[in-house]
Amino acid sequence: EYSGVYVLPSFASIWEWHGVICVRSGLYQHACFKFQIRVPPKYPMAEPKLSFLGQCIPFHPFVDARTGHINFRYLLMSENNPTGDWNPRLHRIYVLIKLVKALFHPTSYDRRLQDLHGDAAVKPFQLFNPNFQSGGE
Repeated sequence: EYSGVYVLPSFASIWEWHGVICVRSGLYQHACFKFQIRVPPKYPMAEPKLSFLGQCIPFHPFVDARTGHINFRYLLMSENNPTGDWNPRLHRIYVLIKLVKALFHPTSYDRRLQDLHGDAAVKPFQLFNPNFQSGGE
């Protein structure tokens, strides 16, 4: 379940971790992405921040194209957690790493993608096209 994902704490600080994910199948097949995890001092009460680094930030609806920051709020959404809030009893760094891997294997029935866009007519995979524009254009 974690194959293709490699993460190590920084030599300089235990509050900073570095990782790489190599995607073997799907829309991002053959891609490798570097990322950084910043663990807050109040962890696990406070949510870690995970961002992709460098020139190769993946184009994804849950990733800020400018900063590389991942919006985990949508990824943490479930029937038991409809708002996607960080829960210190349930969520740990390994859960975030698992969710990072899941980013690269979207499904066409994932309602979170349509909820993010707000248009029921939009097909979820259209959101992965950087040239996509909604509104009948």
